[in-house]
Amino acid sequence: MTLRKYHTDTKSRLDLGCQFAHAQGLQVIGIDARDEGLDLARSSGADVVIDARIGKDRVIEEVKKVTDQKGVDSALTLSDALGAAALACAITKVSHSK
Repeated sequence: MTLRKYHTDTKSRLDLGCQFAHAQGLQVIGIDARDEGLDLARSSGADVVIDARIGKDRVIEEVKKVTDQKGVDSALTLSDALGAAALACAITKVSHSK
């Protein structure tokens, strides 16, 4: 019962996050290494869903493909998986503003 409530709450938050991002004209890219997480990203409205099980280098390539080789403006990491924060940094573009 708790898992179902958690899943419902997570789904609601992802739906709201995707709606907010789309209202701002942003593209949402969901990355996960679990089928359930990928399905949740799709059903919540992510524009692009990437399976992290393809490996870090391929995930970076896929993100670059859909961002015109620029990378993402920002990344939100919700995972405690080893390497998740490093992957978020690797797909985020570097700003050289002065």
